[in-house]
Amino acid sequence: MEKLKGIERQNNFEKGRNVNLAISFLRHGEKDLKGELTDVGRAKSEELGKQKELPKDGIKLYASPFRRTTSTMEKIIQGIEMQQTEKKIFKSRHRIMLAPPEWEHFDHLARKAKEMEEKEGHGGVFRYMMAEPLAQKDLERWSSALAYMINQYRKGGHRFYSGSDIELQHITHDTVIGDFLRKVAIFRNENGQKIEDINFDNLGGSINFLEGFSFVVNIDKEGQEHFKIIFRGKELEVDENKFKELVNFYKEEPHKGRVSKQDYKSQS
Repeated sequence: MEKLKGIERQNNFEKGRNVNLAISFLRHGEKDLKGELTDVGRAKSEELGKQKELPKDGIKLYASPFRRTTSTMEKIIQGIEMQQTEKKIFKSRHRIMLAPPEWEHFDHLARKAKEMEEKEGHGGVFRYMMAEPLAQKDLERWSSALAYMINQYRKGGHRFYSGSDIELQHITHDTVIGDFLRKVAIFRNENGQKIEDINFDNLGGSINFLEGFSFVVNIDKEGQEHFKIIFRGKELEVDENKFKELVNFYKEEPHKGRVSKQDYKSQS
């Protein structure tokens, strides 16, 4: 895991106690038909940064290597800087693991996705990809990359100086956010029963621009880990068995995102 100077210490201070680590995943801002951020997308990303509440030890941002995600990250950072805060903004990075895969059935998926976008907008593409059988193995690989990253950060938290509070924010894409949530987050109905088949239409709809979730890791004073997912203002339990399955799946079949193409339209 990359060292975060001032947080991870190689000295005699106590480490790995009372650590709070928020690992957040956010969809990029509004995009146009070429996959670029719109003026609205840029403005709202910057405003998000202006309004963002920062943990006491700072924030580090990562982005999928697509222009719409990297631009979103840059605008959020600009907004944070406008706060004129003394809190640390660690150097940002691009991460291929946050990028869409080289879809195995690309031609079919691209054609159908464009049809759904024309009919129902961005939400139509999201719903289609969540349900399309030919996309599921690639989604599993993609979600496993998020699980693997989270697991690495989780283990690294034990090397943080005790009392640390930091956020690692990742700018990525709606499909992987939705797929990870439906696999790892435990949603319950009004009677407290676990919902087995997650339908986002009944959970507030598809993942909107600049929307996502936080996977919060708390290491208590005894060094014990506690997890929760925060999504749309609600605290959700983590399905730790499924989480471990995804981590192991990544180790067996590492996800490789794509960097050379902006989105499916550029290949049509």
